[in-house]
Amino acid sequence: MEMFRALKPTLIIELTEGNVNAYLLEHLDEFAIPEGFEDPRVVFGDGYVEMSARTKVLFVATRVKVQMKPQIRDGFLSLPATKVRAGKIPVPSAFFRNIAGTITAVINQALAQNSMQLTRVEIVPGRVRGTAVVRP
Repeated sequence: MEMFRALKPTLIIELTEGNVNAYLLEHLDEFAIPEGFEDPRVVFGDGYVEMSARTKVLFVATRVKVQMKPQIRDGFLSLPATKVRAGKIPVPSAFFRNIAGTITAVINQALAQNSMQLTRVEIVPGRVRGTAVVRP
């Protein structure tokens, strides 16, 4: 491991939308999704991450969508919201904060535990690719 760190390799990790959504569905209890919201989903677009969930307002089903643009701060991932779409439906900030917070916490914890620094995040439709450098 010492030699591995001394070489300071660059690692590229790629995740698919399908893998992230499967994890989300299998671990719903970890995300603290607000009451009344169900069927959460993550979509990777061209440069953005979109989280959504179904809810009902006066017997009308609708999907609330929150777009986020990934940022790197001090070598760690941040997912600030850039666009919220739900028509006239109020969107509890807890909806996207809980999911984004859980996703970034898992990624950032793995980076910290392995002495890695995130240097790049690239999002293309259906995939996200992160580049990290191992610190000595």
